[in-house]
Amino acid sequence: MRKREDWRRQARDAAFAYPRLRRELAELRRMSVTPRLGGSGRGGGDRRGTEDVALRQLAPGDQAALEAVEKALRMLRALRTADKRRRLAELVYFRRTHTILGAGVALGVSEETARQWDRDFLWAVYGAMSR
Repeated sequence: MRKREDWRRQARDAAFAYPRLRRELAELRRMSVTPRLGGSGRGGGDRRGTEDVALRQLAPGDQAALEAVEKALRMLRALRTADKRRRLAELVYFRRTHTILGAGVALGVSEETARQWDRDFLWAVYGAMSR
């Protein structure tokens, strides 16, 4: 792949990984609500279980990709077409049920508009990853 298209590959990889990364982070932060069976306590001293769970993170590269996609999605909110743009990203990258053209048809926009929205989203993801 040409170097100038490397940004697109990185952004697409992050967008495709987003649902998996969200699930993994949720699993890391899930805390057991049932008490441990047995006579021994945790023996944790100054440890605070709830805070430890809240501070759990993904691997640095995965965390950066997750945060970049979330930042790009937040940036969409300022646009008049935010709902349709988010839906396009959801159909193409998060659910993987549509191509860009198919998502455009489902959203009632032209192929060129769908492609432009896709480029805008990927560029926002890449920009957030580069900071």
